[in-house]
Amino acid sequence: MISVGFAAALGASVLAAPMMFEASPAQAKTHASKAHAKSEDKKEARRESRREAKQESKKEAKAHAREKAREEAREEAKSRSRKKLGAAGESKSSATAQTDAKSAETPIPPPPVDCTKATDVLGTSRVLTIEPGDYQRLGLMQYPQTLPLADHEVVITFDDGPLPPSSKHVLDILASQCVKVTYFLVGSMAHYFPAVVRRMYAEGHTIGTHSETHPTRFDHISIDKVRYEIDQGIANVEAALGNPDELAPFFRIPGLGRTDAVERELAARDLVVFSADVVADDWFRGIKPGEIVRRAISRLEQHGRGILLLHDIHPHTAAALPALLKELKDKGFHVVHIVPGAGGRIETVSLPLPATGAMPDWSADKSDPNWPKAVTSPPAQHVVLPAPAPDSFDTGFRPWRTILAADGASGSDGAQAAGASAAAWPSLSVAPDMAATTAAAELPAPSMQDFGVPADLQVVAEAAASGSSVTANGNGEAGAAAPATSHN
Repeated sequence: MISVGFAAALGASVLAAPMMFEASPAQAKTHASKAHAKSEDKKEARRESRREAKQESKKEAKAHAREKAREEAREEAKSRSRKKLGAAGESKSSATAQTDAKSAETPIPPPPVDCTKATDVLGTSRVLTIEPGDYQRLGLMQYPQTLPLADHEVVITFDDGPLPPSSKHVLDILASQCVKVTYFLVGSMAHYFPAVVRRMYAEGHTIGTHSETHPTRFDHISIDKVRYEIDQGIANVEAALGNPDELAPFFRIPGLGRTDAVERELAARDLVVFSADVVADDWFRGIKPGEIVRRAISRLEQHGRGILLLHDIHPHTAAALPALLKELKDKGFHVVHIVPGAGGRIETVSLPLPATGAMPDWSADKSDPNWPKAVTSPPAQHVVLPAPAPDSFDTGFRPWRTILAADGASGSDGAQAAGASAAAWPSLSVAPDMAATTAAAELPAPSMQDFGVPADLQVVAEAAASGSSVTANGNGEAGAAAPATSHN
């Protein structure tokens, strides 16, 4: 049962409820403002929460990336370690493979061959002797004349050596096929490797020369250097051989750089100039041995014969030589060996430097000097010259003033005194009589003027010497006075 008081209070509250929702406009505005501010705070809180979430996500992403990078680095390190282990296990087989590859490029010295009995080798078909005066310049690459070879005959030549080990490999291969060739050696190379030079000659090959230092532009150097290159190269190759008679008078110009002046110098030394008929381009950088063989054979077949130019200093030439000699045999070519005649002595024009001497300075290009002619008459061993006579001298010579001779004659500087005769130059055949000449010689007495005495003082001195007096005139000049009178 509800009491009357409670009911009254409840009714009053109900009746008053509508009045609680009827607020003033200001209150409504304030309420709305607070609600909006609260809503904005919530939005800002949500945005801040999202920003923090994004930053946290970025941090996690970066941490993940770093961890992934570290993991990749660890995997890479493991991979490298595995590769090293694998390489260590394969090092022995790899080194063996490299050695085998190198051995394939370097010819193996063949066993010695008895050329008197061997039938399956290329060999040397004949010997062609070059007599002095028969030829001056040979090789169709530059000159109209070449060696008198028959069809399918070839003369093999090598330039620029010696240079071990390639030159030694070439000698081994030539010996295995009983082939004789001609070497054109560089003097400085022969000086450094004389044993190889002696082996070349001992095995029957012909030795020519190819200058001292092999200048790259032989046709552009001075004539003085041309002479040095020719003569010093000859001197060093002769020294390496040990006997000048073992050197052939054959010369190949470096780089085939011929000029008229160079050829005149070679002709003055009675040297036969060798160019070439066929080249194999074995000096090209990077050329393969097979290409050397192909070019040499194709060009020889095109010409039918000729002088073949090669270089024994290159490893690829040594590697190509066995196949080249085999191809020559298979194609029907015959090797001809050229040798000098009995009178083939080189006439060296200029005196070469010692084998160990320093090369002159050729920095400045010099013109051809005008050499003086040699004097053939022998010089006198003992010559006696007579002493000069006194009359051979001009006693009155005074280069700084006028002279005054004893007889009063005067002359200008260096003039001959009156009455004096010109003295003849002493003769080498007749010695003068010194005693007679000395007795007859009369020299004038020196005058006061010779001692620098002024002219006015000379007059006073002369007057005093003669006993007369001198007075001064109005002009301050000395004059002769009247004779003095006696006052007794």
